[in-house]
Amino acid sequence: MRQKRSIYEEAYQIISQRHSQAVQEGERRRQELKKTLPEAVDLQDRIAKTAIAYTRLVLSHDATLEEMLPSLQQENLRLQQQMEKVLSLAGYPEKYLDTPFTCPNCRDTGFDQAGERCACYQKLVRELTAQEFNKSCPMRECRFEDFKLEYYPEGARENMSKVLLFCRRYSQDFSLSSPSLLMMGATGLGKSHLSLSIAGEVVKKGYMVINGSVQDLFSAVQSEYYGRGQSDISTMDSMRQADLLVLDDLGSEYDTPFQNSTLFSILNYRLEQQKPTIINTNLTFQEIQRRYSDRVASRLLTLYTCLKFTGVDVRQEKLRRNAGR
Repeated sequence: MRQKRSIYEEAYQIISQRHSQAVQEGERRRQELKKTLPEAVDLQDRIAKTAIAYTRLVLSHDATLEEMLPSLQQENLRLQQQMEKVLSLAGYPEKYLDTPFTCPNCRDTGFDQAGERCACYQKLVRELTAQEFNKSCPMRECRFEDFKLEYYPEGARENMSKVLLFCRRYSQDFSLSSPSLLMMGATGLGKSHLSLSIAGEVVKKGYMVINGSVQDLFSAVQSEYYGRGQSDISTMDSMRQADLLVLDDLGSEYDTPFQNSTLFSILNYRLEQQKPTIINTNLTFQEIQRRYSDRVASRLLTLYTCLKFTGVDVRQEKLRRNAGR
C-alpha cells in the first residue's frame, strides 16, 4: 500500500495538469475569436481592466471607495452581459471565453479562496485511495452481462432472476441514500459477482467505492491500530468515507473481540451517516445471531435489505459442464 504523501502528490499533479490544460484551452479559444469575433476579445479585455481597477481600489482604501465600487461593479456586469450576447449571436456558448477549469471554486489549484484544501482535491484523494484498496480487486472482470442464469437449477432460477434484476436496478439508481444490502447464501452462488458488478457500475458514476474481504480489511485495521501497518493510509477512515463499501465473505474473519468491535463500529457509523454498504456472507440468520453480538445481528437483520441466493455452486456446475463436453 502506498504512503498517503504519495497519494497527495499524485492528486496535486493531476490538479496541476487540469489547470495547465484549462489555461491552454482558454488561450486557444481566445486566439480563435481574435480571428473570427474580435469584438468579443475586446470586451474580455475591458472586463479584465475593470476587475483590476476594482481590486486596486479595494486595496488602496481610498476615501471614495464606497462611491466608486458600485459603478465599477455595474460596468463589469454590463460588459459581461454584452460579451455573452455577442457570443450567443455568433453561435458560441455565452461562457466560451471563460477559462474552462474543471473546478470553478479553486480554478484547478486545489485550494479555495480561504486557502483551505478544495473539495475537489479532497474528492480526488479519496478516489486515489480507493484505487489503492481496489487495485487487486477483480471489479472489472465482473459484469452483469456475464451472470448466467442457465447455471442455476429450475427451482432456483426464478429467484435468482429477481435477485439479478434487483442488483441491476440498484446500480442504475444508486445514490448516497440507497439502502444497504445483505447478500446471503452458500458458497459459489454469485454473491461476489453481483456485488462487484454493482461496484463497477457505481464507480463509473463517479462514486468512491471500497471493496475487500472482511478478513483483509479488518486485519489491516488491526495492524494499523497496533502500529504494524506499512502505510499511513487509514483503512478504518477509508471504509467510513467510502460512498459505497463492499465487504466480502462476512464470517471468514477471526472471531476476536477486536474484529467484532471493528465490525460494529463500521456498521454503526455507516448506518448513522446513511452510507450504503453491501455485505456478502455464507452465514445463515441463525449463524449470524450466534456468532455476533445482538447489536451487530440486529443491525444486519433489520436495517439491511436481504437478498437470498439459492441454487448450487455455480463454479462447480461450470466445471462439470465443461468436463462433459
